[in-house]
Amino acid sequence: MAPETEGLLAALREARRLLLITTRDASDAQLTERSTVSELTLGGILNHLTRAERVWTHILTDATGRTPDGMWDMGQYRCPENATADGLPDAQR
Repeated sequence: MAPETEGLLAALREARRLLLITTRDASDAQLTERSTVSELTLGGILNHLTRAERVWTHILTDATGRTPDGMWDMGQYRCPENATADGLPDAQR
């Protein structure tokens, strides 16, 4: 794997790891709680980062130039229904 690819994947893993530190004591309800007028929630951010890590891994290893299904889906910024604080980080793996 090219050093640039390894660096990008490492950066994605690190971003998700740091967010997991932030959300480690969050309850299931807090994942979907909006703290501003924005619809973005902690669960939505975590869902996005988890999916982004999977999508970019696919793009970088597939090498076809095609984007995977769901890459442009804006629903990735929402916390999935019935998501749990324990299950969400691994839901997209």
